[in-house]
Amino acid sequence: MKNPTQDIDIFNFVKTLKVIEHLQENGWHEERKIGDKGAIWFFITKEGKRAEVLLPLRESLIDYASRMDDVFRVLALVEQRSQSEIFNDLVDVTAIATDKGREVLNLRFNFDSDVTGGSEVEASAKHLGVILESLQNLFDSIAQVKAGRPSPFGKVAKEITDQARLSILGTFKGSFGVRLAIAPNVNFRAEQQQLSLTDTLGNESFGQPLGELVIDEFFKVLEQSHDRNFERLSDRLTNLQRRTASNYRRFLESLSDADANLAIEWGSLNRDRGGSVAITAEDAITTIDEIIKLEADTPQEYRIIGELLAASKTRKRFEIREMQDDICFSGKISDEILDDKNIELTIGKLYRATYREKIAVSAITGEGKVERVLIAIHPWYSEA
Repeated sequence: MKNPTQDIDIFNFVKTLKVIEHLQENGWHEERKIGDKGAIWFFITKEGKRAEVLLPLRESLIDYASRMDDVFRVLALVEQRSQSEIFNDLVDVTAIATDKGREVLNLRFNFDSDVTGGSEVEASAKHLGVILESLQNLFDSIAQVKAGRPSPFGKVAKEITDQARLSILGTFKGSFGVRLAIAPNVNFRAEQQQLSLTDTLGNESFGQPLGELVIDEFFKVLEQSHDRNFERLSDRLTNLQRRTASNYRRFLESLSDADANLAIEWGSLNRDRGGSVAITAEDAITTIDEIIKLEADTPQEYRIIGELLAASKTRKRFEIREMQDDICFSGKISDEILDDKNIELTIGKLYRATYREKIAVSAITGEGKVERVLIAIHPWYSEA
């Protein structure tokens, strides 16, 4: 964005509440208010010197930008940072989205377990990497559904991942902040536009960029988790299908493992989109339990074409390699198949198979394990 020292009007994009949060987090104290127009805040340096700012409280003031410029000049002296660097931390995320021409997310983490004792906020590289990777996987699976092309396994189509791809624009202060942007808006191909006219949740989405739709769905899921509205969350995750539910569970597990509270701001190019949402580590733990129950109570059926690698009627086990993505699946063979004398299971032969998948939860550990049961199988060539 423009350097705030080059254009004072850019300070109109800085919200008073953001500056107040910044002052509170960095040891400033409010001394008194001047009506409803301003407030005096002060800071005592290590040398015992006093710094003072007059913070404008009404963003409608004609000289709001000029007053905020004065605040930033003092902050730059106290923090020994440039105004532009501080501006980057506090500017309204919608202004950044407009400047970049992309959907932008500000992620602010509070890692409760990472207490360094220093003045700088640190984040575990391992935890942050897992969180961001699981977030990207979640976006990819949501994008599949919103584009009308869901699949339970295998790679997500490149034309979909290209539109859901997240990039890091930078970091900022205020707990630990990471700024992400989704891929620039691109037009759907004609067939995707037809599929996205009405998505799987029954929402009209024709003409809306896929990235925008993905973030909007992500926000709704987070809001329902934070509000503990698990009935609606279960319905939404069911519509978003098993792959999304599992990826959302992994994303929440990454937050829980890092003992992280997360607040997100969304700056959108669409005036009707954007906003903020927060989810705590406690929210994550509670929601994980609900998702495990959902996965256990709602078995999914999948149809694949693949090569039979192993089959044992005595052990009631099978293994098949799916052709398209070259993925192997194994599990139990149903009694209906074993009792049908017309079904021959020939190793190395291609079959069209249907299996039922559910998550079995251990009563001792609470961990989930995928269980598959083969419920139908027919030679592939017979359906040609």
